[in-house]
Amino acid sequence: MLDYALQTEDGAANCERFVEMLGLKTFFSAFMGKVSHEASCIIFSNVQGEGKKRKLNATSSFEDEEHLLGILVSLFTNLSSDTPARIRLIAKFIEGDYEKVERLLEMREMAENRLRPVERDIMMEKRVLEANQEEIDEEQEAEWYLRRAEAGLSALQNADYVLGWVCMEDDGVSCR
Repeated sequence: MLDYALQTEDGAANCERFVEMLGLKTFFSAFMGKVSHEASCIIFSNVQGEGKKRKLNATSSFEDEEHLLGILVSLFTNLSSDTPARIRLIAKFIEGDYEKVERLLEMREMAENRLRPVERDIMMEKRVLEANQEEIDEEQEAEWYLRRAEAGLSALQNADYVLGWVCMEDDGVSCR
């Protein structure tokens, strides 16, 4: 739910509010795997300050990581440069000897590993179609894209996006 609240047209204001309400501490505890899956579902379900926290439906660890990466993308997209909120976000990646960057790289590698067999299958399907001199139409391309997306393409792209911002905003990351 938080992932979606930070992406909307009001995403920038929600991102600012999230950082002001000390959401980064809780977020990065979940990001680093320091809270249980159930606790993170409860924590992040109370986005609008409705006063009552509710437990969300269970999701897989990979889906949780996709949402965590989506939240980071929204924060980097919507928090203006040189604002206190943006600086606090960057500082979180620097603290602990860049442990959060290491975690981000782990998440990226896991997404890439999930995507690899799907990419291999798609390449084989393409070769068969080409060998049979069949045309690859838009519908087939769309199906392959959806398969990639389900296998982790979105998580991989989001991890790369966040890594790009962190590297651009802190020179110490590129030395790692």
